[in-house]
Amino acid sequence: MSLDKKIINEVNRRLQEVRFINPGDSLKESFVVVEEMIKEGIMQKYALAGAIGAICYIEPFDTRDADFIIEFPEGRIDVLGPLFDFLVSRGYQEVTSDGYVRVGDWPIQFVAVTSELKQEALDTSVRAKLYPDSTVSVVRAEYLAAEALSVSRSKEHVRLERLLEIPDFNRGLFDGLVKKFELTDKWNRFSGSYGS
Repeated sequence: MSLDKKIINEVNRRLQEVRFINPGDSLKESFVVVEEMIKEGIMQKYALAGAIGAICYIEPFDTRDADFIIEFPEGRIDVLGPLFDFLVSRGYQEVTSDGYVRVGDWPIQFVAVTSELKQEALDTSVRAKLYPDSTVSVVRAEYLAAEALSVSRSKEHVRLERLLEIPDFNRGLFDGLVKKFELTDKWNRFSGSYGS
């Protein structure tokens, strides 16, 4: 078994067996909706990212929205139309001023794969047990950290610092992502400011 496969298996095991969070039934509703969209062929796959994705690895903190990285079927020209048509048909019509769709009590941002980093984050995502009866796809901690570094906002820097401190964080993988996705300058600025 390759080292990467061993790491993925260990992270997945830890998430499924050791780490259990319950962000509330209203967020669970969004996972049900996303799974329905996959069954309907509106999207191919998803992974929970952003702050809620990070909470799968680090101590919970205040957040008011959830981000899903999604991949649409190849060759589809109108990718957002079917997504929004589906949501409206299920009664999810409220869109916030910053583009989030309210599903239950949670504003949800659907983030299309627009970069190689997001594609790789989606492709290497793991299944996490967020609820006793189901698992969801979650971006790996190292990719969440790389994405936080690429955005370079103060709230992402706090999240990055916390992710770097988790015991099973794969620093070698993260360092490889920093190099591969040309984040070295941002990393140098971050590590100079935060002492990482």
